[in-house]
Amino acid sequence: MALIAEAAELVEHFQWKTPEESKNMKDEKLKDISHEMADIFIYLLRMAEPA
Repeated sequence: MALIAEAAELVEHFQWKTPEESKNMKDEKLKDISHEMADIFIYLLRMAEPA
């Protein structure tokens, strides 16, 4: 469930933007996006660990 929440937070950054706007984000927004991507990556790694 946490992974879904993090993915939703990532999608929020792009939800109402055109493709052109999505390609031209400001540095601060890109930093926020990269943090959301890192959160998702961490959850994926944790899910991939053997039990």
